[in-house]
Amino acid sequence: MFKTAHFHNRLLTWGIRAGGLLLMFIGLCMLLKPLSVFADVIPFVGNLIAAGTGLVAFVLALFFSMMVMGVAWVFYRPVLGISLMGTAVALAAWGLVKRKGKRYTSVPMAARPPVQPSAQPPRPVPADGPQPPPPPPGPAPRTPSRPSLETAGGWIEIGKTAYVGGRLEQAARAFAKAVALDPSNGPALFNLGVVRNKSGDTAGAVDCFQQAAVVGHERAKKLLTARNIGW
Repeated sequence: MFKTAHFHNRLLTWGIRAGGLLLMFIGLCMLLKPLSVFADVIPFVGNLIAAGTGLVAFVLALFFSMMVMGVAWVFYRPVLGISLMGTAVALAAWGLVKRKGKRYTSVPMAARPPVQPSAQPPRPVPADGPQPPPPPPGPAPRTPSRPSLETAGGWIEIGKTAYVGGRLEQAARAFAKAVALDPSNGPALFNLGVVRNKSGDTAGAVDCFQQAAVVGHERAKKLLTARNIGW
C-alpha cells in the first residue's frame, strides 16, 4: 500500500513538473509571438522566425524548469538539486560561448608567397638618373574627308548634315542638287520630300515621294501606301 501511494505521488510530481514545463513553454511562445507577427510580412521569413522563436522558448523553458526543480530539491536532495542547476548553467554558458565563437570567427587571410630574390645583380644607375626610352611614333592624325560636290552622294551627305543642324533651306538646296545630278536617286528624292514636308510644302513633298517610289525607293512606297496615295 505504501509503495503504491509512493508510486502515485512520484507520478503526480512528475506530471506537475511536466505541466509546469509545458505552461512555461506556452508563456514564452506567447511572449515571443510578436517577433514572428512582425516578420510575417514576408511569409517565408515569418515561418522561419516562428520556428526559431519556438526553439528558443523551449530551451528557455527547459532551463528555467531545471533551475526551479534544482532549487526545490536543494533542501531535500542537495546533490541532485545542485547537479540540475549546474547542468542548466553549464548548458546556457556553452550556448553563449558557441554563439560568440561563431560571431568573432574570421577567415584567415591567404599567406602571400615569399618574394624570390633576383638572380641577376641590379645594374648601376647613371649619375644623371635613368633615361626614359623615346616614345614610339604615333599614327598621323586623320583629316576629315569632305564630301564630293560632283556626286549625288556628296550632296546627300551635305543635306543630311544641314537637316540635323536645323538648316532646312540649305538641306533642300543640297538634296535638289543631288537630284539634279542623279534624277533616279531614290534617297535624294525621299530626303527632299521630307525636307519639303517639314517646311510646309505638302504638295512638293508628295511629288518627291511619288518620284522616289517610281524609282523603287521602299520607304517612299510604304509611306504613300499607308496614306492611300498612288504613284
